[in-house]
Amino acid sequence: MAELERTGYRSRGVARMESRVGAAVRDVDSRLATIEGASLLGARVLTGVALTTIPTSVKHGLPGAWKGAILCGVPSGSAASVLYVSATQNDEVWIGLSLDSAETVTVVVF
Repeated sequence: MAELERTGYRSRGVARMESRVGAAVRDVDSRLATIEGASLLGARVLTGVALTTIPTSVKHGLPGAWKGAILCGVPSGSAASVLYVSATQNDEVWIGLSLDSAETVTVVVF
């Protein structure tokens, strides 16, 4: 690749791949920017939250709408590893949470 860059030659395949990678990086950057400024100072730790693969509305206890959530307490040996967050009818009170497998976990909501 370095040799190709020195000669100035880029095939269409290389150009397409660079375009896809650039788009993916921009997408990740924009998603991170939405939560980057969110303060964890007012975050709430929700323990003993029983979740399944179907979104469950959980009362978050924050003073306003939630910005995000972090899965931080998973029992040892659990298959659960991905926390899905979804909007509810009233994000000021509830947050929609589900996992990739049923488990009782601890979640930090901010």
